[in-house]
Amino acid sequence: MIAGEHINVTEDRAVLHTALRRPKDGVGLVPPTGFVVDGADIDADVHATLDKVYAFADKVRSGAWTGITGKSIKTVINIGIGGSDLGPVMVYEALKPYVQAGLECRFVSNIDPTDVYEKTANLDPETTLFIVASKTFGTLETLTNARLAREWLWNQLLGSGAIEDTDAARAAAVARHFVAVSTALDKVAAFGIDPENAFGFWDWVGGRFSIDSAIGTSVVVAIGPDNWRAFLSGFHTVDEHMRTAPLERNVPVLMGLLNVWYSNFLKAQSHAVLPYAQYLHRFPAYLQQLTMESNGKSVRWDGTPVTTDTGEIFWGEPGTNGQHAFYQLIHQGTRLVPADFIAVANPAHPLKDETGDGAAVEPGQDVHGLFMANFFAQTKALAFGKTAAEVRAEGTDESVVPARSFSGNRPTTSILAPALTPSVVGQLIALYEHIVFTEGTIWGIDSFDQWGVELGKQLALQVAPAVDGDADALAAQDSSTKALISKYLEPAQLTPNGYVTRGDVPVAGLRTRLVVDDRETLALQLGEAVAHGLEPFGGVSCPVHELADDRHRLPGAIRQGRVPRELLVRDIGVVFEGARRFDDVDAAAAVTGRELGPPRRGIQGSRQIDVIRGSSGLEVGSTPRHQQVAHCQVCLRAVEQSPRFVDLEGSGFIGHAHSLTVDSRCYPADAVPHQDCRPASPTVPAPPGGEALSFRVLAGPPTLHGF
Repeated sequence: MIAGEHINVTEDRAVLHTALRRPKDGVGLVPPTGFVVDGADIDADVHATLDKVYAFADKVRSGAWTGITGKSIKTVINIGIGGSDLGPVMVYEALKPYVQAGLECRFVSNIDPTDVYEKTANLDPETTLFIVASKTFGTLETLTNARLAREWLWNQLLGSGAIEDTDAARAAAVARHFVAVSTALDKVAAFGIDPENAFGFWDWVGGRFSIDSAIGTSVVVAIGPDNWRAFLSGFHTVDEHMRTAPLERNVPVLMGLLNVWYSNFLKAQSHAVLPYAQYLHRFPAYLQQLTMESNGKSVRWDGTPVTTDTGEIFWGEPGTNGQHAFYQLIHQGTRLVPADFIAVANPAHPLKDETGDGAAVEPGQDVHGLFMANFFAQTKALAFGKTAAEVRAEGTDESVVPARSFSGNRPTTSILAPALTPSVVGQLIALYEHIVFTEGTIWGIDSFDQWGVELGKQLALQVAPAVDGDADALAAQDSSTKALISKYLEPAQLTPNGYVTRGDVPVAGLRTRLVVDDRETLALQLGEAVAHGLEPFGGVSCPVHELADDRHRLPGAIRQGRVPRELLVRDIGVVFEGARRFDDVDAAAAVTGRELGPPRRGIQGSRQIDVIRGSSGLEVGSTPRHQQVAHCQVCLRAVEQSPRFVDLEGSGFIGHAHSLTVDSRCYPADAVPHQDCRPASPTVPAPPGGEALSFRVLAGPPTLHGF
């Protein structure tokens, strides 16, 4: 591995994360300084990038790097996922006492829009810097969040008047508030980031092994280059121990062998990591990716099936929190759970309980000492337990002796460090990296690829159109996925107060369906709509024409909380309330000026509309043919010109519909419809005085019985 051989066989790559922490111009290094892999001088490349990261960090920390308005940076937001997030956030949390005063880091990873929303909440855009970490600059989650962050920056700066509403001003803002960790410089530039402010890394370092590369730029900014060098030195110390120590004294090798023993011979299914150091609260999550993505394999490096269990299920929480949650299972459960206990002798913030409780806790008690007493007590209890005889000797009632006995003989490993310094954190990470390597070597697997994460990402792109309402894409799904998506697409509810909810939460700017009965008008009152974050909709002057066409699908912007300027509706019937009675679909077609067509996709075999009652009490009936009443709708041009519209798409389920109010003055002879649009028949009279004519629009698919 350290020599640069291509031990990542499925991707034909070297595995050189150990090269990321080799000291610059080090003496006696193995391989020697300047070693070449695949035609590249590894040490020169690594340190050139490190020097660039250090120089950038110094600029931000000193205030030399400023935002678009000249203010220094106070908040750094790292946007990444997987190894581009788990490593930086874990190390930042672990080394918080080393973070420069006045600087803060936040981390965005989840494509759930809540993540980027919460992480940008209450921030000053003029003092916020984003680091977009994606080697290819094409990771779906990362780039989606980066675009959301860019939009937030623009909106905030424009809203405060900090920049003008011009393309040049927007570009200048991105250049001062975004940098990248990526090698795809063309994509970086297309996003608006100056390629000079992009920090690269290499295909010979996997994401879960990359925290000590430029992926850690956010942490370098926070703790400074000197502390980062100490962090790297901790890695290198363990690397050298792994390389040189005899196997019988080689800590990563011994721990790796023990883990194989627990898994394959004692049939342990999981492995707990229990840090008795609150600053390490993200360490178990970090190890989940490092260990499970590396060794969760069912195929050996040569393509043959494995012959034993591989990989361990890593999990954990900081003590003493875990003691009050899941330690019951570890102590007395039927499953064997090997556990690693990690603690530090000297806390970052030593405190004393000056009062005490008058019983177990004496006044002046060193709280860290009390904390550590729990650390030692737990490992003792797991090792030696408590026999039934010892329980009886305490005078315990015989009926509960079995419940209060502990078998013991449950394996633990205790790791005790002098303090949680940058070097110690580096040592901890390197320790587990080499444990992973040891296990993978024993199992004969490639610990450095991750093909298991690819299928889900590919399928997500295939499923996305179905989630967005594409009927053909939904029909192509398997029955289970189709049922789940259909459930997701079920309508929201119209509450008695007249606003849209999903559950108890008002919905704003999302594609929304309303549930109504024949006593409701579906008109959202202006005051209620505004109060609950919904844009009101109202009259639009336009010709009536066919609009049920897939090309008018709502843009993705609607899911970003922006009110759409187009309306997505399919297979629509239009009822003129208070105008006249339509006895059948042919009469409806004559009045609306549209010929009835066959049912559109997704509604084959459905009975469209039985009876529809308007607010005036008049009825519109249809023959029980598998046809629509009409295909007439509001003109797309008018809707596009109206920023007031909220999408109210009919879902096609029983009793679901939506309503628009359209001004009758859209019928003058000089009204010009779109090309290929058929205007309403001139035989339809406008109400006296040009009063508003209420249209009730009902979705066609699949049925609307007894409405």
